[in-house]
Amino acid sequence: MDAKALEFYEKHQPFGLFWARSRRNEFREVFNQHVHVPPVSGRLSVLDVGFGRLEELYKLLDYLPETTLVGLEVYGKRMKGMAHELKVYGHIRVVRGDLDTLDFDEAYFHLVCGFNVLPLVADPAPPLAALARSVKRKGNLLLSFDLLAGPDGSPEAASVKRLAPYRKHGVAVNLRPESYWTEQVAAVGFRIEKSFRTKSQTFYLWAVRP
Repeated sequence: MDAKALEFYEKHQPFGLFWARSRRNEFREVFNQHVHVPPVSGRLSVLDVGFGRLEELYKLLDYLPETTLVGLEVYGKRMKGMAHELKVYGHIRVVRGDLDTLDFDEAYFHLVCGFNVLPLVADPAPPLAALARSVKRKGNLLLSFDLLAGPDGSPEAASVKRLAPYRKHGVAVNLRPESYWTEQVAAVGFRIEKSFRTKSQTFYLWAVRP
């Protein structure tokens, strides 16, 4: 992530991202209607890349109980406060890091989530390959994109308003159509199990590592 983007996230709440106030019920729709996480022996290990706010991690645990959850974020100044708050949650930890330098043990997580983070990466291929390495065989990848381009490359109608805060603060966003992200995920070895749009018109990919 470039310096302007990092500065933006250090100083401001992540406007327009997954946890906008009007969209906190999105998980209910995703996990109740679209996505089924297969049971595992022992605790489920989950990585949430670019979680933005601790509310996202708490909400994930509502739908994925018996989970050891790792949240990865680029925040620096706020990470210390997050870690202090999380002392009461024995199965959540937060790690400071960047998608461009993702480095987790190979085949460690049962599930990796990234909610609207890849459009902020200049070249999504390296972080996607790193995500693929971190997912166990038969593990899953759940990605969302609420900043999408139409066939002509211009922002979709639902993306225009969400783009405004990024543009205001000089944050570069890569607008890509659904087909681009589907191809990118398949290219790093995932099998697409399902793609869908939620009521908010956010596009999701649910994939498995064979």
